[in-house]
Amino acid sequence: LFAKVADEYKTHTIFPPADDVFNAFHLTPLKDVKVVIFGQDPYHGDHQAHGLWWMDEKDLEERKKNVAFYKKQILGCALLGCPNLIIHPCNPGGWELCESVDRQTAIEANLAVLQEILPCAKENGVTICLENLPFAAYSLSNTPDVKELVRLANDANVKICLDTGHHNAAEEDLYETIVLFGDDLAALHVHD
Repeated sequence: LFAKVADEYKTHTIFPPADDVFNAFHLTPLKDVKVVIFGQDPYHGDHQAHGLWWMDEKDLEERKKNVAFYKKQILGCALLGCPNLIIHPCNPGGWELCESVDRQTAIEANLAVLQEILPCAKENGVTICLENLPFAAYSLSNTPDVKELVRLANDANVKICLDTGHHNAAEEDLYETIVLFGDDLAALHVHD
């Protein structure tokens, strides 16, 4: 595998640059890690921001794969001793259809996913932190909707991660957001 990856770096443009793979561990000793983010968006250009893996639910089969993936992420956090797993709210129907998904459908889909992964999270001592998104078209992007989703989940193992880059893109007031999130704010993603 390492030889294949090294060959790919020699013959193609690959992101991130090889020296930046696992760069986080150069900056933060493993013993100090509190949150692990598995599976990022693909890098597609120089100096581009990256975020979390997207949960894109086009059908029930896709949802089963996503739930299994989240459970693996939870186990990874537990193995590393990280108490929080940051995830984006899912988008039923896929991201290309996000403008056509009504708020209630999106809430129900997210609550269903949470119900499926929360037993694994609780068993492994991991809190699921839902991250705010920057997309005005998606019904669960703004901060009041994320807070409402956490309220409806009604579980101590569901909290919020505030992504500052997403927040700035949504042009919401940071102070008001922090006050709104209150004790449900468990993680901060400082994002360019």
